[in-house]
Amino acid sequence: AFAPAWRPFQLGFFLTVVAGLEDPENSDHSIVDLIWFSTGGGKTEAYLLLSSYELIRRRMKFKDRGGGTGVITRYTLRFLTADQFARTASLGCALEKVRHCHGFLGAEPFRVGIFAGSAVSYNTYSTAQTALRALEESPSEPHKFHVSECPNCGTSLLPAEATRDENNNLQGFGIRTIAGGKIEYVCQNSKCLFSGELKIPVTVIDDEIYEDPPSILLGVIDKFAMVPLNELAGNIFGRREG
Repeated sequence: AFAPAWRPFQLGFFLTVVAGLEDPENSDHSIVDLIWFSTGGGKTEAYLLLSSYELIRRRMKFKDRGGGTGVITRYTLRFLTADQFARTASLGCALEKVRHCHGFLGAEPFRVGIFAGSAVSYNTYSTAQTALRALEESPSEPHKFHVSECPNCGTSLLPAEATRDENNNLQGFGIRTIAGGKIEYVCQNSKCLFSGELKIPVTVIDDEIYEDPPSILLGVIDKFAMVPLNELAGNIFGRREG
């Protein structure tokens, strides 16, 4: 097996773009950078490298003010958005490992959110809760929580059947409700970092995205077109706490 390594075009893309992140006056801001490479060649990883650099840079430079949404990825097709969401969740876990292990990136977790409309994600806490209750009764029930296995270790978050212990708690079920109606994802592998203090850093609920904007937001064009009509959406672009 080959050890993981960056490909030359990925490093080249990063080096040509990174100056624009560091310098607000850089002429790169008037240029659209396009990665033109074959399918399966590593385009996604190239921009995820740049995304992770930017998210870490913001926190190191601006401290607590460097939180919130730092990267927005827009797709044209909903099914592609959902696929990329699962892949980007792995990056969210990697960033959380860095934050947790080194302690210099603030208290706010790195998180990944999907913003793609009711056909793909949940608009409100209440609709997510209803779907979760149905899923608890039947883990094979169709759902829009997307992350059905831990992006860090691959352990399933959904048991084959709804088995309960003597206290009526579901066994092997890693998607659950917490205070405020939010949903959290907990790895069922006790040896995984995301089974305890750290939670799998994803959200699929619009209400939560407005309330607590994730670090990386993946969405579709028609959803973003509605942003000017929703005052709460201003939180995504930095208008938090008034």
